[in-house]
Amino acid sequence: MKTLSIRVASSLLLLLLVAQIAFAEGPPKATPRRGDIKYIRCALCEHLAKHAWRSGRALLKTSTVSKKVDELTLLEHIEKLGTAWRSEGEWLSQLDIVKQGDKLVVMDKGELGVCGVACKTLEAAADDILASHDTDIAEALYTAGINRQAFTTKLCVAQSRACAAPPPPLPAGWSPYPAWERKAADGQDLDRVMGEMSDQGLRGKMYSREELTQQLEGLGEEEEEEGGAGEGDAPPAADEL
Repeated sequence: MKTLSIRVASSLLLLLLVAQIAFAEGPPKATPRRGDIKYIRCALCEHLAKHAWRSGRALLKTSTVSKKVDELTLLEHIEKLGTAWRSEGEWLSQLDIVKQGDKLVVMDKGELGVCGVACKTLEAAADDILASHDTDIAEALYTAGINRQAFTTKLCVAQSRACAAPPPPLPAGWSPYPAWERKAADGQDLDRVMGEMSDQGLRGKMYSREELTQQLEGLGEEEEEEGGAGEGDAPPAADEL
């Protein structure tokens, strides 16, 4: 049993090592520009309201007598809209942030993109709104036949206050975001890999290549000792079984 456990652990560490090596040569992980959220909060909220309204209504239409979509199911769906690596939040990667005059606008590119700095900034803005208003969104969609315009006004003006006042002008010397990049059909997505691992309880920490190699070597030595100890041993007597 111990040998089997060692082999399972060794296989898991090997898979982690391969996954990390596969992504090691890629670009550094993008991080959001939180200082820019105040410039795009309203525009992002309007996009969030559109996707929450459309996808929430679509989910409710799948409800049947045998498989009812209740308010908790709807809430769980809404919570995932602000995570770009999830299928529910992929819409965030379609958006880009560009400068027009002295303000920033959020443009929909119409197809999935790589979640770079702009995407991460939009994701952070969406997460800020959902953290405080996900229950409000689910309740509004579940209990009332609200139209999209009224829903957007309720979320972005009355509740989150994201569009209650115009955004401030951009400061001089503001740096544009890297160019938006279309996502390849077969492109690897480190965020998705690590996110799914976290969902499955497999993500404890990111090991360095050296740490993983040392752990694999240590497990190999333990397995050899375990196997060597049994060589030449006599089979157990009947009364020991």
